[in-house]
Amino acid sequence: MTAPETTVETLKDLLSARVEPWMDVLFVGLSPELISTDVFPSHLATVRQGGNIPGDPWDAVFLRWSVTHDDLAPALKQAATSLRHGGQIGLVALPPAPDDLEPMDEMLRPFGGDPEELEADDGSVAIIARQLDSGRQDLVGLRRCLSTLTRNVERLEALCADVRERMGGRRPVEGGRSLKEMVGHLGDADRLGYVACIRGILEDAPPPDVPIDFEDLLVKNHHNGRPLAELVTRYRHFRYQTLDLLSDLVEDDWLVTGPGPDGREAPVADLVRQWAREEELRIEEVARRVL
Repeated sequence: MTAPETTVETLKDLLSARVEPWMDVLFVGLSPELISTDVFPSHLATVRQGGNIPGDPWDAVFLRWSVTHDDLAPALKQAATSLRHGGQIGLVALPPAPDDLEPMDEMLRPFGGDPEELEADDGSVAIIARQLDSGRQDLVGLRRCLSTLTRNVERLEALCADVRERMGGRRPVEGGRSLKEMVGHLGDADRLGYVACIRGILEDAPPPDVPIDFEDLLVKNHHNGRPLAELVTRYRHFRYQTLDLLSDLVEDDWLVTGPGPDGREAPVADLVRQWAREEELRIEEVARRVL
């Protein structure tokens, strides 16, 4: 049976307040109609972005609340063990949601962290979530992110190898960036965005201009007036230096928190995850433009 459209939209709005685009989220007990990728962004799904790698912790786990579900407490304990350091654990109550959310909060209390209650205006859907101050460090996931950032150099070079200079500087009729500007942005996001923020966090001297205005950087750097091959080389040069920096980090470095390019506070590990996933989308955009 298809879930009511109002419930889908309500759940979407409430979860969007807790889940960022870079997160790998696991839902337990929610029907496919409620979390369909046709309705939600692609990251709001039961399958991890990039595939479910054994031993790779989740960023958040949400379980469906049920007052008659005897196995809910053990399921929550199991879910907590699958979360990365600082991950979120939550309960989702679907219609009819309970009038009193205290039993839901009581179930999550042993996991620590401050509770956050999210409830639909009509009371039909309710979510309680807590952010754990413990959990496993996602070293497996970080290695995957570093592998992605490394692999993207060859991917971008291959995609741009046969592009004519005039085509590289042409903007779409419907508006948007040219291929040169897309490649230039990748370099900006590396050196002037994420690396600048990560270096600042580790050195306790974050960049003063956050959030970073990447559109302003596009204008200032005038990527459209530069050869495409030069922009690809620039990206490659920045990336190899970046990988040298990240490969030298020890586990404690990944947990240091500071402002990212969007101005929001996050651990270095989360910034790298977010960066890898955002860049994956940008590389896919380049591929669609070229192919």
